[in-house]
Amino acid sequence: MLTIPPAISLESAFFDLQDMDWETCSYYVIHSKPRQEKKSALMMAQLTRPSFLPLYKKAMERKSGSSRIRRYESLIPVFAGYLFGRLDHNDLKISHFNETVAHFIIVKPPETAHFIFQLDQLRRALASEYTIAPYENFEKGALVKITTGSLKGMEGYVVELKEKQTFVIEIDMVGRAVSIDIDASFLKKVH
Repeated sequence: MLTIPPAISLESAFFDLQDMDWETCSYYVIHSKPRQEKKSALMMAQLTRPSFLPLYKKAMERKSGSSRIRRYESLIPVFAGYLFGRLDHNDLKISHFNETVAHFIIVKPPETAHFIFQLDQLRRALASEYTIAPYENFEKGALVKITTGSLKGMEGYVVELKEKQTFVIEIDMVGRAVSIDIDASFLKKVH
C-alpha cells in the first residue's frame, strides 16, 4: 500500500514565477489514469518535482462480514484524475509515467499567473476549518444518478437549480413523473 504524506504540499517553488526556467520547465495539469492520482503524486515526489494533489476527507462505509458496516475516513482527490506539477520537458519521457499518467496538459505562460492564483485559493481553502468537497455543477435537464442513501442507484433528471437539486423520476410509459428535492452531493452525472 502506498503511503502518501497527509498533505502533498505546494512547495514555494511551485508558485515562484521568478525561478521559472521557461526553456526547460513548465507548469502542467497532470491527467492521471483512473485511480492513479496518488501514485502519480508519489512519482513526482520521487523525482523531487513540486506538485500539488488536492485531497479532502470523505466519510466512507464498507460492509465487512455478515452485516457489519465499517465506517472510516479516506483522503480522496478533490478533482478525480488530476494533479498539478512543474516538470522539465525531459521528465515527460520517463517510462514510469506511462503506468500512471494518461496525458500532460501544459499551462502556457499567459495563463500561468491565473492558474497559480486559483491553485493557491484551493490550497488555502483546504487548509481552512471549512469542509471542502467537490462540487458538480449540474445543468438543467442533466441525467443523474443518486449515489448514496435509501434512493441510491435511482436515475432521473435535474429540473430545477437551487441549493438542493430537484431530482425527477420519470415513468415514460405513463408519461408521468415525481420530483424529489435532494442535496446535490448525492448526485452524479450519468454519461
